[in-house]
Amino acid sequence: MVGGVRSYPHGDETVRALRNVDFAVESGECVAVVGPSGSGKSTLLLVLAGWEVLDEGVVNFDSAGQVRPPASLSWDELTVVPQLLGLVPELTVMENIMLPVRLSPRLDGAPRVTEWMQTLDVYKLRDRSVEYCSLGEQQRVAVCRAVAHSPAIVLADEPTAHQDADHALAVTSALQSLASQGCAVVVGTHDVSVIRNVDRIVRMTDGALA
Repeated sequence: MVGGVRSYPHGDETVRALRNVDFAVESGECVAVVGPSGSGKSTLLLVLAGWEVLDEGVVNFDSAGQVRPPASLSWDELTVVPQLLGLVPELTVMENIMLPVRLSPRLDGAPRVTEWMQTLDVYKLRDRSVEYCSLGEQQRVAVCRAVAHSPAIVLADEPTAHQDADHALAVTSALQSLASQGCAVVVGTHDVSVIRNVDRIVRMTDGALA
């Protein structure tokens, strides 16, 4: 993303959530975006995901030698762990994790899904409706859904916010493992245990890179 600006109206004011942000991440890199609440971390991730549109600037991904906007990427290329998780409460844990396979013709199953579920300690919950899972369990299901299909890019917004220390380590290890396989991972976080275990830290203050 080069020269990115994103603003929001707030009463009589205009809040600049992103100010001329120049941000890049490479394949195989795990990057933590850190900063105080309101610094622009979540907005940056939403823009990278294509869920928010820049007022000025451009977001592009170099995927298989083609420079493309995020809206053109499929689930096997770009996945997101949003703060609100985005799970389907009527479905089981396993059904939520496998939902991308049903929705994307480009995905041919997920051969490592059981391994990922065990790593994230949700395999024992596989037949349970997610509405009967704790918030921490639901968050790990959302992480598992994002990583199980080995995408090229993962964007995770506070993926350990509802985890105890052991499960936060499990989430961090899963993201690190994916990066070691060539995935580009961007994590918005306040969690020191995550920050200590990434390749690079990007600090944001008042919508800008510090």
